[in-house]
Amino acid sequence: MPGHSSKKQSQRTKGNVRPSSSSQAAQLLSQASDRSTFVGFDTMSGSPGYVPISQTLEDVDSSLDADFRLVLRKLTKKDSITKVKALQEFSTLCKEKDIENLKAVLPFWPRMFNRAAIDVDHRVRETTQQAMTALVFKARKHLAPYLRSLMGAWLLCQCDTYPTVAAAATQAFQSAFPPTKQTDVLVFCRIEIAQFLTDQLLNQTANSLSDPKSTDPDDMQNKYLRVMTSSLYSLRKLLTSLPVNHIESLRDSLDVLMKDSKFWKYGKSPTASIKAAFYSFLACICQVQPELSALYSSKSTPLILHNLDEKDPVICPAVWEATLSLISHVPDCWKSVSVEKAFWPKLRSALENGFYGNMTLIGPNLLPFLSKVPADILGADKRFYTQFFSYITSGLGKALYSYVISDSAPVLKAYMECCQYVTMTVDERQISRSIILEKVLPMVQTSLMDCKSTLHISPLYSLIGSVFSSLEHSAGDVTNEFWTELGDSVLERLSSEESDLEDSKFVERCIHLVTCLVYPKTGSKSKTEKVKFSLGTEPDPIATEGERTALSTGAAHLVQRITLKAFQMARETHSVHCLHLFASLVELDPSQNTIQKVIEECEGRVVDHQSPSLYFIFTVCIPWLQEIISSEGTDPRQLLSVICVFMPLLESDSIGQLLQQLCQMELSFGAFHHLLEKIMPLQVRLSSVSAWLQGPTFHSKVTAITTELCQRSMTLKMADDCDIQKGWSVICLVLGEQSNWTLSHELVHEILQIVHRSLLVLKHSKDDHKADIAIKFVAMATRSFFLNSKSCLSLPSASDLLLTLFSVSLDNSWDVSDETVQECEIVWTEGLATIIKETGGMFQDQGVLHKAVTLVKTRLAKLTSLAQFDTVANKVKSLLTVIKNNLPDCDKGDNPVFTSVVTELYNRIQPDVSCEVMEHVLVSGDFTFDDMSLGVGSEVGTSLYNTLHNTCLLLHTRPIVTDTKDQSLETRSESSRSESSRDEMLSDIELEVLLDCLYGEQILSVLIDINYKGPEAEIFTTAVHRLESTLHNLVKQCLHSNRNALVNKAMTRCETGPWLWGRTLKHLLGLLSDDIQFTVDLGEVLDRCVELDSGRVHLLQSLCGYLTATDTMTLCEILVARLVSSPLEDVRLISGGFGALAAVTSVLPGVMKEENLVPACLDLVQGTLGQLMDWRDQDDTFLLFGSDLGKEAPGLVLVNAEIAKFLTLVVKFFYKHLTDREWDFIMCSMVSMAQSVEESKTGLLSSCVTQRYTVGVCRLLHQVALTLQTVEETYPVNLITEWQEFFSESAYSTMLPLFVKVIGEEKTKERSHHVLLQAMGSCLSLCPKQQVLNHQLPPLLIAGESSPLPDGLQTLMNHFCPLLTHKDRAVQITGFHLLTSVMPEFPQYDKDVKVPEDDREDTNRSPPAALMKVLSKCNVAMEILLGEEKVDANVELAPYTDEYQFTLAYLLAWKLLLNLFISCPAELRQEYASHFKDTGLIVQLMRYLFCLMPVKTPMVNGDGQSGTVFEVTPTLRVTDEPSVLEIQHVSSWVYKDSLQTMPAMARQWWLDQDRKTSAYVDRFTSKNVSQLLCTAEIRSISRSDQKLDYITIRTRPTTREVIVTYALEEVSTEMVISLPQNYPMGSIEVHSEKRVGVSAAQWEKWLLQLKIFLQYQNGSLFDGLRIWKRNVDKRFEGVDDCMICFSVLHGTNYQLPRLQCKTCKKKFHSACLYKWFQTSHNSTCPLCRNLF
Repeated sequence: MPGHSSKKQSQRTKGNVRPSSSSQAAQLLSQASDRSTFVGFDTMSGSPGYVPISQTLEDVDSSLDADFRLVLRKLTKKDSITKVKALQEFSTLCKEKDIENLKAVLPFWPRMFNRAAIDVDHRVRETTQQAMTALVFKARKHLAPYLRSLMGAWLLCQCDTYPTVAAAATQAFQSAFPPTKQTDVLVFCRIEIAQFLTDQLLNQTANSLSDPKSTDPDDMQNKYLRVMTSSLYSLRKLLTSLPVNHIESLRDSLDVLMKDSKFWKYGKSPTASIKAAFYSFLACICQVQPELSALYSSKSTPLILHNLDEKDPVICPAVWEATLSLISHVPDCWKSVSVEKAFWPKLRSALENGFYGNMTLIGPNLLPFLSKVPADILGADKRFYTQFFSYITSGLGKALYSYVISDSAPVLKAYMECCQYVTMTVDERQISRSIILEKVLPMVQTSLMDCKSTLHISPLYSLIGSVFSSLEHSAGDVTNEFWTELGDSVLERLSSEESDLEDSKFVERCIHLVTCLVYPKTGSKSKTEKVKFSLGTEPDPIATEGERTALSTGAAHLVQRITLKAFQMARETHSVHCLHLFASLVELDPSQNTIQKVIEECEGRVVDHQSPSLYFIFTVCIPWLQEIISSEGTDPRQLLSVICVFMPLLESDSIGQLLQQLCQMELSFGAFHHLLEKIMPLQVRLSSVSAWLQGPTFHSKVTAITTELCQRSMTLKMADDCDIQKGWSVICLVLGEQSNWTLSHELVHEILQIVHRSLLVLKHSKDDHKADIAIKFVAMATRSFFLNSKSCLSLPSASDLLLTLFSVSLDNSWDVSDETVQECEIVWTEGLATIIKETGGMFQDQGVLHKAVTLVKTRLAKLTSLAQFDTVANKVKSLLTVIKNNLPDCDKGDNPVFTSVVTELYNRIQPDVSCEVMEHVLVSGDFTFDDMSLGVGSEVGTSLYNTLHNTCLLLHTRPIVTDTKDQSLETRSESSRSESSRDEMLSDIELEVLLDCLYGEQILSVLIDINYKGPEAEIFTTAVHRLESTLHNLVKQCLHSNRNALVNKAMTRCETGPWLWGRTLKHLLGLLSDDIQFTVDLGEVLDRCVELDSGRVHLLQSLCGYLTATDTMTLCEILVARLVSSPLEDVRLISGGFGALAAVTSVLPGVMKEENLVPACLDLVQGTLGQLMDWRDQDDTFLLFGSDLGKEAPGLVLVNAEIAKFLTLVVKFFYKHLTDREWDFIMCSMVSMAQSVEESKTGLLSSCVTQRYTVGVCRLLHQVALTLQTVEETYPVNLITEWQEFFSESAYSTMLPLFVKVIGEEKTKERSHHVLLQAMGSCLSLCPKQQVLNHQLPPLLIAGESSPLPDGLQTLMNHFCPLLTHKDRAVQITGFHLLTSVMPEFPQYDKDVKVPEDDREDTNRSPPAALMKVLSKCNVAMEILLGEEKVDANVELAPYTDEYQFTLAYLLAWKLLLNLFISCPAELRQEYASHFKDTGLIVQLMRYLFCLMPVKTPMVNGDGQSGTVFEVTPTLRVTDEPSVLEIQHVSSWVYKDSLQTMPAMARQWWLDQDRKTSAYVDRFTSKNVSQLLCTAEIRSISRSDQKLDYITIRTRPTTREVIVTYALEEVSTEMVISLPQNYPMGSIEVHSEKRVGVSAAQWEKWLLQLKIFLQYQNGSLFDGLRIWKRNVDKRFEGVDDCMICFSVLHGTNYQLPRLQCKTCKKKFHSACLYKWFQTSHNSTCPLCRNLF
């Protein structure tokens, strides 16, 4: 009852809120040392409840460890899981604790073990044994005093019915005692074990073994049955394990057991396991204690012999074991049973019924049983045997039909052994005759004649042959009669007319019968018939096994009779089956006597001078064969087999004549193949056969077959042409037998030539299927040849065929299947391996290896895809693997052949650098150029595949060691280095190739940077990714000496060939510095750079980052000295001031890394600046200020670009230390350079030199603008003012229109100008707001589009909004930054536009049209991309794709809208919000954002901050590269801002979602955004500069609360605003702390209004408070409430009540009145009900 339950629950101790726990209770009890001494008393005998828990006990108990005490206490629990965990803890403690703690546990362990060992749950029992294993492993000899109390249960568990428990117990016992000691342990504990087991069997019950109160009755019964079964088996195991002299000591215990009536009841138990264990124990007693068995024979014999018809397969073997043990050791047992009334009926029932399916279990016991039957039971006439075989034969028939045929072997063996025993022991022939002729013979006849019988695939025939052979001397007359009658039945069946299927089965069974007689072991194992699909009627070979046995007289006569009859029927009826039978029997027994009989049968007597074999072949078989060939539909292969059988019996001349005749016959491909298979094994002992195979007749025959095959292959569809397949089998057989016989080279050459010519024709065949099958046949035919024909491999035709197969696997143009390619690869690899082994792999000009290399290079030049290259790479790898595995010392790199092949495979064609690549490098400004021959055009694909090919070769010859990741090569031990240095040391050619690969990688990287649009563009990214990872590992694995050599070679190449080698050297040094910074020796650098030129300048620019700080400073001083000392006329030369200045600009950043070098470096910089100013003063034309760069010398333009780069570094590093004069020089130079760019804008995109100059100027402008954003004390007085009022306007007024112009002109160009756009965008992103607003862009207005914006601002929007969707990210980000700076200007124009009053609910206003067009365009792309995705999709977008471009544009457009939204007043925000809601934009935004935001929030860094993507604002630098993380970061940023800017709209969207989506959004927002927004809102309120009159605000950040106090004259109120945990999705709570001077009704109204304003306005909390205050102020000013919403200000559009009723004069909000009319369906006043 509820009341009772409540009362019971109320009794719990106050404060006890934790649920009950057995482990917790045990823990508490173990700590209660001052309360009691013992816990867990149990009334059951042998209970393990006696467990000490206190340290204050007696000495014997005080040593028990507290952990063990707790575990032992847990073992007394009833729950199985608790006990399992306790035992596992016990095992762990046994391993962890020392021996003293274990010794203290041992006294208590036996009780615990004895109880847990027979637990109901098998998991507890198994874990108990595992715990015992852990204990004995540690305790060892200390377990001995407790062994006797443990062994009973331990042995019982070893016989547990659950296998895993028994195995665990056995393992524990074997772990405790070695094999030699295990018997001694059982002897030591035998009395206690016997007593324990006897007690279990006689005294225990289901209730005594378990606790009835806590155990299920079924579990109790099952446990009892299991323990009884295990006890019987354990007692048997004990008796069989003890020595004989110790068993007698158990006589009393066994006598007590067998006297008890309860013991004998187990023999009648309904439980099969107990019954089987009982009989097994009785068998053991009979064996080890026959005297005791004799005493109780009167009880045991009826139980055993009266149960011979037991049907249960579990009990049956135990009953028969007990039977044999009883009749063997207790001879007088027969006196205790009635044979006629009890024993024989039971045995007869079992025999008649095939032992009820248990024949395989009982069969081995029949012969021992039969041999022990006493003579008085057999009777004087031995009638017992007759009846026994009569019944067993009947039962055997039933059993064989019910068994799986593989289980019939022991049955038949037992049956035949019994027959053999009776026949050999009984003198009366009538009994033997009856058994053999009446029982065995019908069985054999049935197996042959009955199609449904499966006896023929059993061991029956082999058993008959072996048994009857042994009976030939003792009962020869009976066996001869058996063979005669069997022969009569077979001959009669051969003469009958049956169906082909029945004839076929009968013939195969006859053949199998004879085979088993000749080779007895063939039928010793049962065989299973399988379904076979054959292409023709080729006979299966006769399967023989073991040694041949001479046939007995009767069996030989049987075989001869069947052979003669088969021959007669084949000649008379032309029966194929009879011919097959005759051929097979002749092959099995080719005796001259049989042939003589055959000849006499058909031809009469043989001429005296001819042998029977000769006469038979030439007179009988050859004409017969010709007759078969001439008749269609008859297979000659059977007769060919017969001829080949008798061939060894002929003379040499006769054999040659015979083969000549056979070769001239028109044999089919299949028949000729069959003939070759038969005669090839004869060539070793028959010289005439070998001579014929080498003769011209055979050669011409094989050549004709090859030619015919190739012709038919090109004219027929071969898929179903079995004859063609047989023809290829002939070629395969001929070429594959080279190791067994010598074939002339001429024949091999001719065969291979024919095949090779046909392959070349097939390559151009239009029938791909035909070519595929033909090539597969060729591969199969030549495989054995290349494996075995060592002497013929040097033939040109063999090499040509091998190379053709190599080209098939190498070249995809063959259009063959993968299976065929695999076959070809197997052939050419094995053939090449054989050639290399035989010839040593000499690398000759026209050798196989040289031609293979040529094929590879030819194929490389024609590649068009990565898939094709992968095919070539795999085949080259296979080629090198074959060479490496078949040549000595290849692993050590010492084999010259392998080295030569690899060297020849390297494609050392250095790719030319195209113009577009070099122009990109020039414009980037990383390296300085003075030579304008910027490369030539080249095949990009050639460079790509050559680089990949060379890299793969290096990777194959120098496999990457993967364990070097955490260990640098320089820190390896000397021993390991000396062992591996030989393998890792790269040769000069490998170093050169590695440099080529690095160079090619740089070319591909540049092509990706410039967005190359060639045919290979799509595979560039994948290829470069492969190269980067592979080359990185190869370089990293180089030894120190290899690294130095590699760098030196790269430096040399950089000196001699500038172009991309400087970039390659820099990349190489970066790879080498991955683990430890790689440093270059300054002395070597100076030696190389005594004189400067382009290559040496590139060298300095590459190495500057890899010198030590001191060396870098020294180099800088040298370069500045050279610069300063350069005369004016050498300034423009790369060898003079130009080169020195370029080197200084590269070295300068390295010097600035060390703060202590800054003062000295400042002097060098100021000296350089002074020198530049001096040069300007000396030559006005030196600096190109206000000049058209297209008309100037390119070299001078590049010098000025380098000056701009230098000035950029000066501003970046030394802006605090520059003087007023230096700042003036920099600023004037910057503006003048910008003017030069303006003058040169017409040729900007067509001149890379002008672009380089422009990039330098833009970077200088960006750096100056970035530096002057912060005011420093060290700046000159008027620097900031001059920048803002003059310099910035002059520079940006030029750059802004130029940027727009460049973008417009780029659309008509095929090439990208990413570097130029990035540099211009980078400087424009810092353009001051006023300069953007005062732009000088060409007007761009759209006809018919009305806009409240001024023309200048509208032109700005129309120019820059489309840039958001530009394909170049730099342009997108630039447009975003420019628009962001002017967004706050838009609301002032929108709010000035008067919207006409109407009676609509909301006023809808669209944001600027130009921005909305971009958003609409992006929405289409986003719907295609994410329309079907779920909110948790976490879509990752790859950079440089259209999806990335439009997604970034979409996010940037929304960020601009949010910026516009937040800068608007509340009324205007509401109008924009209505537009977003009506058009569904906010729904789309939220769905897309959740598809893009990461599920697992990543960490990012930006502008000195680090945190999650929600905490850190994206930097959105123009110079950054796109990445997957950028989209995730920006989308997270937009989501956070949208919640902060439009919380009401986001909340409404969330409420409209389905349950699953809503829950996910709630979890995501609460986890990632809510806390940030709450903190930001509270911080903004507390730090807000704006103040509200009469309102005081306090905050509680930890509880997310804002306390608002409103005090006006006598009115004073205090309200608490609580933000929800999932803000802004959850509801904001508002409640009152105190109020003074306000009525309760009015106060409740104000609280509700405040909640509405906070909940439903799209703005901050401060905005909501401001609106609420306006509402209250209007109330105090006397403005009446709207009588519908009872508020002065409307809750959404914040309007005053304006619509007045003409009757009652009350005013209403237009939105409220509109909604009233809609819902009431009436146009009356809500108050007076008059028509409004």
